[in-house]
Amino acid sequence: MTHYTNKDGLVTNSIWSLLEDGEKLWMGYNGRGMSVLENGRLTHYNTETGLSNDYVSCFAKEGKRVWIGTNGGGVNLLENGQFKHYTKATGLSNDQITSLLVENGRVWVGTNGGGVNIIERDQIWHYKRQQGLVDNGVTQLALDSLGQVWAGTSRGLTRFVRKPDGGYQLRNWTKAHGFKFVNFNG
Repeated sequence: MTHYTNKDGLVTNSIWSLLEDGEKLWMGYNGRGMSVLENGRLTHYNTETGLSNDYVSCFAKEGKRVWIGTNGGGVNLLENGQFKHYTKATGLSNDQITSLLVENGRVWVGTNGGGVNIIERDQIWHYKRQQGLVDNGVTQLALDSLGQVWAGTSRGLTRFVRKPDGGYQLRNWTKAHGFKFVNFNG
């Protein structure tokens, strides 16, 4: 087992988020950007190198593309060494990102107060309470074996089922459905 600390080149010993993709280990820091460990070598990214925000809350990978969620700077797409930013100014409902999920070419974005956003071919769709989401505070996203996306929130669980027209039918589960606890935190 190998241990890495700030003595070995980490920016800090406090890791806020992780993604292991078979080749690299992606580490997000709470206010210090992120690092990537590949073949024993660390590469650091922060706002000075193109990251939109130094509070890195989550990751998702799609082929060679890495999606990076931040707490206050929206979503970053790292592709071919370049960052592309998706923020409230470019269409996200909220810049505090809690979870990311890649599903069939779509990037699902859980937010703290803005519900679920779906990015597909540079278009962004929002699903909030008004569209049937159980709560706008999304804490987790998961994909089941049937290809359905689930959103855990502080008030229950929502399942997204793709309709033939491309939209989604939402079904919610709350305390009223027998859950003893409804706060889904990862």
